[in-house]
Amino acid sequence: MLDDSDLGWAAGMIDGDGCVSVSRAVESRPNRTGVYYAVHLYVLNTTRPILLKLQGLFGGRIVQMHPGLATKETWQWGIHGREAQAVLAVLESYLVAKRAQAQVACIFPVGQAGRRRSACLELGQVIGYLAMRRLNG
Repeated sequence: MLDDSDLGWAAGMIDGDGCVSVSRAVESRPNRTGVYYAVHLYVLNTTRPILLKLQGLFGGRIVQMHPGLATKETWQWGIHGREAQAVLAVLESYLVAKRAQAQVACIFPVGQAGRRRSACLELGQVIGYLAMRRLNG
């Protein structure tokens, strides 16, 4: 069971070092075509134990980032889809900087807008995707 201190700490990490986003991908294969949307929640940090704590609280995956111009090892914790929505729903009232993004992510319609798509599902996904892009600048 998560207590208030864990929830407040996790929200602070997401507010400070996190990213809430919605991605859009178009797939065109003979047996699988469509537009796919997904909710993502990431936290990037150079202190791996912080990300291990997030993983212990909520699951997800930790990957080491390519160094690029960074001088320190950098790690990323991430969780996606319905799992990301569930985490954001739990943390929404604790978030400050990322609250608006969390609210959009929590109501984002999940599903494929492909060949057998529902017009309402696709419209909801497009609106949510555009709202998130606007919030994330």
